[in-house]
Amino acid sequence: MTTRKILNLALLLFALPCLIIAQGNGEALITAEQMPYFEDCGAYQDGTAEKRKCSNASLISFISENIQYPEAAKLEGIEGTVFLSFVVNKNGQIESQKILRDIGGGCGKEALRILDLMPDWEPAINEGKAVSVKLNLPVTFSLSNTNTAIASNYQIHWGALKGKVISKSALEKSLDANLLVRNEFGNDVDISSLSFVFQRNKTFVEGTSTGKINSDLSKVVKKVKRGGTFTILATILVNGDFMEIERQFKIIE
Repeated sequence: MTTRKILNLALLLFALPCLIIAQGNGEALITAEQMPYFEDCGAYQDGTAEKRKCSNASLISFISENIQYPEAAKLEGIEGTVFLSFVVNKNGQIESQKILRDIGGGCGKEALRILDLMPDWEPAINEGKAVSVKLNLPVTFSLSNTNTAIASNYQIHWGALKGKVISKSALEKSLDANLLVRNEFGNDVDISSLSFVFQRNKTFVEGTSTGKINSDLSKVVKKVKRGGTFTILATILVNGDFMEIERQFKIIE
């Protein structure tokens, strides 16, 4: 694609071995014994790590080859993560597409367009039957191929939080601490905007501030529950360009 050199697409596919979170939505199940597979992986046995790896790689390749960075977003320098939800029904078809979080500039619309282009999936299987499941797909838009490498030089520090698995109480205790982004030299970097995102089953909660912990962000922490995913998204300015730094935790209790 013509924009490939300026597009660094990151798929933040959450949590489960299949790297996708399932939710309940009407007849769509919360989870299934075998989650759906993307196309071109029929050579692998169902239920194996090899087939799941193939499915993930095939999905990422499909999106990378078909996505087009919206012109409006490029002109406005818009970068960030679009969160989508959709159902893979028992026939493997995509339906009930929805934007959970948009970043503007046509990025949400473009992410939905990619869903419309997708071929049928191998449907989820539960108790020996094909079933419908609801999936979440966060897609990050970045204007520079070097952003991922540069972003790795920055880290989010918040209170005493360590690792990738934490408790709700540990998050709550951190509310009184400063949330910082530091570069590779350990120097603090100014945060232009700060977002908390909590995602679990049908729950999707987001709060945003101008860089400090405020009431909106505190409300997100209060709604955290075991089994969900809590994500911190901090936007910083690097060499005149905005960049999004991320840190994600699994909530255990």
